[in-house]
Amino acid sequence: MWSLLWLGWLMWAVLLALSGLRHPMVPEWPELNRSRRWLSVLGLALLILTFAPAPIWNDLLKALPPRMGDLSSPTPPVPSSSPTPSGPPLQTSHPQ
Repeated sequence: MWSLLWLGWLMWAVLLALSGLRHPMVPEWPELNRSRRWLSVLGLALLILTFAPAPIWNDLLKALPPRMGDLSSPTPPVPSSSPTPSGPPLQTSHPQ
């Protein structure tokens, strides 16, 4: 619904009206020769073979802090060897 009320559509309508709805001339290009076709096939094969539908993830990335507002990523674990504050140890309510 809101996409129909976008003001950009009015801008495109004005630009099309000013251009007279004509398409500019497009020069004809010669056909691809055999070596360029094989190069395009090779490029397409490399794209298919190296495409990763999911981003690369490893253990080093798990240690990074989450982005602000990203609720989907878990919080990083707190290191067990965290430095203790200087001074006397804190008193606990339960006996030791």
